[in-house]
Amino acid sequence: MGHDMLFFEKADVGECADDASPTGLRVENLGVETPAGILLLRSLMFALPSRGLTALIGPEAAGKTVLLRALLRLSDQVDGLRLHGRVFLHGQPILAPGIEVDREAVRRQLGWVPSVPGLLPTTLHDHLTYGLRLRGETDQELLDGRVEAALRRCGLWTTLADVLHRPGVTLNGERCYLLALARVLMLEPRVLLLDVPGVSLSPATIHHVEAMLHELQHDHAILMATHDLSQAARLSETCLFLQAGELIECGQTDRMFTCPDRPETEHY
Repeated sequence: MGHDMLFFEKADVGECADDASPTGLRVENLGVETPAGILLLRSLMFALPSRGLTALIGPEAAGKTVLLRALLRLSDQVDGLRLHGRVFLHGQPILAPGIEVDREAVRRQLGWVPSVPGLLPTTLHDHLTYGLRLRGETDQELLDGRVEAALRRCGLWTTLADVLHRPGVTLNGERCYLLALARVLMLEPRVLLLDVPGVSLSPATIHHVEAMLHELQHDHAILMATHDLSQAARLSETCLFLQAGELIECGQTDRMFTCPDRPETEHY
């Protein structure tokens, strides 16, 4: 396959890793191993384009969340878990043998929305601006403007504008998920990593989120884990299929969904 495709063979790894193709994330032989020697991920190899949405599909316990957390350099902060292989973000290594990487700097470029987002024990305004303030941003007018823009984009401004500075505000799961999206967008990451939502979003909210993702993929690389195959078909151009920690198949979504190369993919 050409360098603009999602998957590359092992024989092409060296060449592809060094070429000048517009790649957002490149993964080479990525593995995650438990202290007992159990491989949660097995030598994954793929590349994501610098723009566009890639769907991450597979059954429960396939390794989707493990993969997302590994890319964020969270998995290797869990006692006993070991990461193997190499990962490049826009050509720069964020995981490689013998290289020490600033994990916080990596996470500033990767927007992470977990399956069930939580809230910091602060006001909603402080929750939203925490990442920017951590970077040293102190301009209150800028912070307020970013908050309003992000909340409007996520459809939350009307309902939350009057309670942003109140302590102890609680939100239902649906609004927590939208707030997590807003918080990520305020940080302007280069890549978005979205885990399967752990709450039931209403049809209207799903439609709104999908419209946002459709717009965002023009300027971002997005890797979205989903159990909804119709959603994967609607939103993604490329697709990764994981099963039991192995990358079974990857490539163009329309081809995988109509004429898969592997029987496991067709069965799923």
